[in-house]
Amino acid sequence: MAEADEKAQRALERAAAANALSRYQDGLREAEAALQLDPSLEAGYGCAAQAQIGLNQPAGALELARAGLALHPESEWLNRAASSAARLLGSKKEALAFAEEAVRLYPEHSVGHNSRGRCLEALGRRAEAREAYELAIELAPENASHHQDLGDLLLAFAPAEAASVLRKSLELDPMSAVAHNNLGVALLKLKRPEEAALAFKTAVRLDPTLKVAKENVHLSVSGLLGKPVAIGTIILCVISAARLVAVAGAAGLFIVAIAIVVAIAFLSMRQGKRTRQELDPDLLRLYDQIDADLKAKRV
Repeated sequence: MAEADEKAQRALERAAAANALSRYQDGLREAEAALQLDPSLEAGYGCAAQAQIGLNQPAGALELARAGLALHPESEWLNRAASSAARLLGSKKEALAFAEEAVRLYPEHSVGHNSRGRCLEALGRRAEAREAYELAIELAPENASHHQDLGDLLLAFAPAEAASVLRKSLELDPMSAVAHNNLGVALLKLKRPEEAALAFKTAVRLDPTLKVAKENVHLSVSGLLGKPVAIGTIILCVISAARLVAVAGAAGLFIVAIAIVVAIAFLSMRQGKRTRQELDPDLLRLYDQIDADLKAKRV
């Protein structure tokens, strides 16, 4: 029995390490191995559910979290995991109930309050969501994701404040491509298109797979150069973002809003035409590459 317990603990350690590195398939495999050795392990269910969420399999994550909660109803971690999975599945009220239980169980944990904020935002309860995010920041001011979530919320109605909060997030985690992209959207709303285009460029350089950032580079630079953009390109931006809704819940809806904001901002930017010589050379190289890819339907 002691040997089995030791093997299970080692598997859990490997699962946690794999999840931390976003190697979710490995994390899931190791967590399942731990549960085979000891089906009562709270951390086994938690690591497995976390991996399932990372693999965009929220239904499996919710099933695992519920199975764990049947054994460990007072688990803050499993309630949080269940909340995230339910939110991604569109079960907003259920997600909030799980998040509120997590906060009740561990009120000093910033991540629980942040999770509750995401649920409230998904339900359209912005003021309460803001309070939850701000409490999470108060509890863990060095957590970049808490600042980013607050900035994303503010983007819809307070772009100047959103830009400030997103810059704080980037001070803590300058490698976040999504935060750079969303900062670009805030700058567009503040009518600072050149700074916005550079933020979009940074997002793409950090994560070349971030499709919405590529499309935002193309739209913003086209606007600066006064070039016409086919309505199909703008629609593509919205549609490609909309595909994220199925796997990202409220976050996907937020990116859809970003795409729409960029499309609208593009129309107003055409009033301030620039020449190619006035723009950042690296930005232009990236724009030309994306433009060619769009024409060849590679984006």
